[in-house]
Amino acid sequence: MKKIIFAILVTLLCLGCTRSPKETITKSIISEEQLTLDEIYLENYPQERKTNFGTSCRTNITENNVNVRIFPSLESEVITQLQEDDIVQIRGFSNEKSTIDNYTGYWVNIFVPMSNYRHIEGWVFSKFVNLPEIEPVPLNFVEVKLNDNNHIDGIKLSYSLGDDLNFIDLSSAVYTEWGKYLIIVWGPYEYNYHYTCIPGTYILDKETFELKHVTYLGALYAGIGGMNSWTRFTNNFEYLIQDAGSGNYPRGIFAWRLSDMKLVYKGIYYGYSRIRNNTIGVVYNTFDYELSIYAQQYREENPMPQEIVEGQDKGLHAGLIVDCTINLDTGEREITGARYILTE
Repeated sequence: MKKIIFAILVTLLCLGCTRSPKETITKSIISEEQLTLDEIYLENYPQERKTNFGTSCRTNITENNVNVRIFPSLESEVITQLQEDDIVQIRGFSNEKSTIDNYTGYWVNIFVPMSNYRHIEGWVFSKFVNLPEIEPVPLNFVEVKLNDNNHIDGIKLSYSLGDDLNFIDLSSAVYTEWGKYLIIVWGPYEYNYHYTCIPGTYILDKETFELKHVTYLGALYAGIGGMNSWTRFTNNFEYLIQDAGSGNYPRGIFAWRLSDMKLVYKGIYYGYSRIRNNTIGVVYNTFDYELSIYAQQYREENPMPQEIVEGQDKGLHAGLIVDCTINLDTGEREITGARYILTE
């Protein structure tokens, strides 16, 4: 249980950090000839995770007071600012060009590792990044793999780097089935990713095999990318819902609004999170006043089951969780029940 709580806390800390980059960024002027390819590196990140990071390009910012935005648009919220010669890691490009102040270029996804799990990540317009002209690399569908029962058991995709064609084999553990679509998360935490790719969440139509980039969300956040077991959308693609854990339950769950890429909910779920329209199922194991009253009444009316008592006697942790639904449009919470659970 302590490991689960620690993993969730680390993830939340990673998502919430937007402090000034001036504290620990190393300064260095890098010319085009000196551009180097590095593995994405998070200072103090667990050693076993470092080898899973994709390729990034290390370079510098070219002007002062450059805005870092939450998604690639001038209408997006400014997270922080970078200064001339601040070192950044390039982790992806936007899928369309933009013209800003008579300069036509792409938005660039940048990552600045800092200390104690802190980091800066967001989007900077390419005018302010020391890069040669780079065209982003599209992801292409190749084929689906079928098992003996004629069910989809894998997907093969590809992208080109110069004259080299790179193939990507995705197992069923990587993508999520959602109605008529397969949802694919593609980003710098995935094997064979390259910094010139377009990161985010894609959908593959199971009938037409059309592959479409839906959002930049889902693949870029440190502590989530590469550690989730499923990704889904709500109806009409208004929200992206993603598991955020790597251990046993309870596990983290996150919800983003696609229109402005805002994180609208972060919490935990247990076993399965029911998603209906724009409402998701979550649980609470720490209680505010309303939940405390409900939990107290539940305990009085429902003694702990024998199998929970026996599990506790064997060294497992017995606890009570309260089931709720969260309306992502309004933030309204509704209590739907409670249950005793065992965790390690």
